[in-house]
Amino acid sequence: MIRAVIFDFDGTLADFIESDIASLGYIYSLANPDCAVDQFINAAVEGIMQFHDLVDRGDIDSLLMFQYRLSYAFEKMGMDWNNRFTDLYKLQLLRETEAYPGACDLLNRLMNKVKLGLITNAYDGVLQRKRIEASGLTRFFHEILIAGEVGVAKPDQNIFLLMCSKLNVPSEECLFIGDSIHYDITGAGSAGMRTVLYGANKSVSAAPNYRARDIQELTLLVEKILGE
Repeated sequence: MIRAVIFDFDGTLADFIESDIASLGYIYSLANPDCAVDQFINAAVEGIMQFHDLVDRGDIDSLLMFQYRLSYAFEKMGMDWNNRFTDLYKLQLLRETEAYPGACDLLNRLMNKVKLGLITNAYDGVLQRKRIEASGLTRFFHEILIAGEVGVAKPDQNIFLLMCSKLNVPSEECLFIGDSIHYDITGAGSAGMRTVLYGANKSVSAAPNYRARDIQELTLLVEKILGE
């Protein structure tokens, strides 16, 4: 019997990629550079990948992510950098963050049937909580765990087991829903949870228990699982 349903945030309940692109476009418009907007966005994406590698090696403070990637993009594009762009980006990211259509309806259906949890791998706990609040989803969850606050991140099974402890539900009675094979499905599965891989056209290297391509399919699937 499933007594708790736990979700990933970005890519599952909200679209970070689109809100990030829109926020980078906003910064681009303020900077008025000579390069094309696509070049600037690609440089910022390149910067964030380099930043993750630096964090994994312990060579940089994880809270400097947005400053690092933006200043990297500015330098690569030959643009004049100012630290104020970091704060302006964060403010715009909050404005751009919204839940996927249907996410609130799904959570509203579930909140009186099971305990609800949210696990997200963000470095900056303060900003991520603001983003979750901006999405309108905070009110649905009994517990929210952010990697930057608890000091452990997906796919480490300990963050999933910590959620089980917070909800007072054993892992075998939890269902985890996420869009990443590595971080969500492998991690939750190693903790003993049943798993749902969310999203279309994803290759599977570690088999989830279930798959759902969109919010409508996910809603039907979760209600079926809870009815078993």
